Amino acid sequence: MISTRFHQTPILLEVQSVVDDNFLHRLVLYCEEVNKKYGSVPVVLVVTINKTRDSVMRKTRKNKGHGFLFQLPSFPWAKKCLILNNDSIRDHITSTPLSPLVALGAFLIAQKQSILDHDQRHDPTIRQFYTISQNAFENVVIDENTTVVDLLCICENTQSKFQDAIEALEDLPNNSSKKRAMDSMNDGLEIIQVAAMFRYLPQFI
Repeated sequence: MISTRFHQTPILLEVQSVVDDNFLHRLVLYCEEVNKKYGSVPVVLVVTINKTRDSVMRKTRKNKGHGFLFQLPSFPWAKKCLILNNDSIRDHITSTPLSPLVALGAFLIAQKQSILDHDQRHDPTIRQFYTISQNAFENVVIDENTTVVDLLCICENTQSKFQDAIEALEDLPNNSSKKRAMDSMNDGLEIIQVAAMFRYLPQFI
């Protein structure tokens, strides 16, 4: 994700499950693309959700201006390369209110779908992030519901075709080929029937 304004340094935000040397190689390429497009190397902020590998951490130091950030050597491909992870924010998570960047890290790293499950749920910035997420994903939920209905229609149509094929096979002479075909059709029918049962799951979740 890239943010830029006229006459300002581009900001490249990367959210990664695992940050390792392979990711850093890709990150350099991303920065080169930013430089080609905007004529300036970016400030990079990497948010690590799960793990920053030791091979990467050994290259970092604490950022002088912001103790909740690690900084990687980044010349000449980035103006700065900053890492926000669980280790970097651990000593800053009890401040009230949270620094906006600490709140961003806490929100993304916690991976809590509900604000009620978040340890910093009373922080105003955390609450704002959840409000933004709720608004952003409302249309996604509607689209997913439509997709489920479409998939169930496909299941029903496929189930009908399997049943027609099984009935047609029953009229053929008995032999090993018929048996293999019948077994395959019955296995396919069973899979489709199991898939169709998922329409009833939401009432139990």
